[in-house]
Amino acid sequence: MSENTNLIEVIRDEMRGGFMMVADEIRQTNGKLDVVTGRLDTVTDRLDTLEKTVANKMDGISEFLLKSEHFSTTLSTRLEKVERRVDKLEKRDKSA
Repeated sequence: MSENTNLIEVIRDEMRGGFMMVADEIRQTNGKLDVVTGRLDTVTDRLDTLEKTVANKMDGISEFLLKSEHFSTTLSTRLEKVERRVDKLEKRDKSA
């Protein structure tokens, strides 16, 4: 019986040692995961900041384009009026 008891103790010691190794590896993996999570949080924060910056710039560009379109339309209308006046003046000069 003593042999069986010794064998059981040896197996228990081996299992405890194996479990301790697994626990140590899990701790190391958790540490690495914490580092990666921290880096991902940093990247996410930077992306959020970049997204806000780009959105603000795009809003500014959109506003500029809308104003440019309005200005272009106004100039086009004024140009048409001037062309009509010139046409009327040319017709008067030809008939006179």
